[in-house]
Amino acid sequence: MLTLWSWGVDPLQILALSAAVIALTGIVLLFVRVPKLAVVMMLLPALLSEFYLFPSQYAVSVGGTSLHLSDIIYTCALLAVVPPIVQRKAPLPRPGALLVLLLAVLVSLAAVGAVTYTVNTAFNEFRGSYYSIPAALFVMTHFRRRDQLQWLLRMWMLWALVLCAIAFLHWGQYGLGSSNRMLLVNGQEVTARGLGAGSGLDIAVAAMVLLFAGPVLSISPRIRWTGLSLFLVVAVLLQHRTIWVVLMLCGVVGWRLDPALLRGRLRSVVGVGYVGILATLALIATGSTLMTSLATSWQEIFKANSTAAWRVTGWADLLGDQKDWAQWFFGRPFGAGFLRYIDRQPVTVAPHNDFIQTLLRGGVVGLLLLILVYVCCWRLLRGPRPLDIALRTVLVALVAYSVAYSLDLEQGILLGACLARVAAPPGSRANRPLQTTSPVAETPRRLVTAGARPG
Repeated sequence: MLTLWSWGVDPLQILALSAAVIALTGIVLLFVRVPKLAVVMMLLPALLSEFYLFPSQYAVSVGGTSLHLSDIIYTCALLAVVPPIVQRKAPLPRPGALLVLLLAVLVSLAAVGAVTYTVNTAFNEFRGSYYSIPAALFVMTHFRRRDQLQWLLRMWMLWALVLCAIAFLHWGQYGLGSSNRMLLVNGQEVTARGLGAGSGLDIAVAAMVLLFAGPVLSISPRIRWTGLSLFLVVAVLLQHRTIWVVLMLCGVVGWRLDPALLRGRLRSVVGVGYVGILATLALIATGSTLMTSLATSWQEIFKANSTAAWRVTGWADLLGDQKDWAQWFFGRPFGAGFLRYIDRQPVTVAPHNDFIQTLLRGGVVGLLLLILVYVCCWRLLRGPRPLDIALRTVLVALVAYSVAYSLDLEQGILLGACLARVAAPPGSRANRPLQTTSPVAETPRRLVTAGARPG
């Protein structure tokens, strides 16, 4: 009598595999029916990392490969994209189709890397390029209606508030740290700045959305300006210089895109002054140690061995290591590593540039697809609507951040919000003009006429 054991198959493994498939199918169906829950779950790994609970600490070994919580959540989110697209309930917009093509290119290179090197090596490297794409596709598919997109952006405001609270808890425990100071937490070196650069970007984006599309989100002026002040102060105190640049670029681009704001810029001085007063009070309250820390971070920019110079030197070495036209055009499989030498010291971490990382792995084909996703989104988010202007500043933030880092896993949600806005059919509620005047220019006037003191 033939049994499973006679074929060398362990029934317990089959049972465990079947249970895993059933559980994953259940999660996918749950994400399809309750997309808001999926968004909350996608933020969970980022929240855990801010409490120094790193993925390796709660990973599960499956067939010699470490499986992280984020792997499960984001893969289920990707699978939850399939039913609406197959049923033609959510047709792919042009940038969405380009993003799917980019994912196909990266997955094929991960498969080649798993064969060429090892599954674990290839997949560990693939994670850095993978997470943001399922998040973007999921949000694009399930948050196309105006009310859905409003909920998503309000949820992002709440997420930014949680990050601000974590930053204050960190500063209360460890103090305000300069950009060149590190702490040893849970056996790993972490930044002393309170939050990582990715969380700083999340807060900066929340500030820009409040600034340019606050009224669309049905947030009262008093709460809007208080939240904006908090987000800007925290973004500055985190001392991530890339985030400072992101804030300046987004502010300039937003003002340039909003003619009503340009015409009414004098009226918005009251609101900006309110932000400035709160920021000044925060600096005074924290004392001279903070001023010294900020000065140290600023001076770091102009040093010969600054992080910017470190990045550029590494990029040049990585690009110089491309051996032939095939590697330039098609890239190298995941698992090949990012070894380069900076000041004669070997460095193996990711390149700290999403575009160069995509070029190294996806080649010119992958890089072109990534650039076209942003360009198509930018072109399709046109018009004087506050939400379109806010989402354009989000795109600027993502592109500027990607020059110095790779997108963190939750930031695909932001790209997905832009894709969802683009995917809304012409004439739908989500694409009609939401407001004829600038929310930023009008806010101080509303505060004054209501009898409140804006400053």
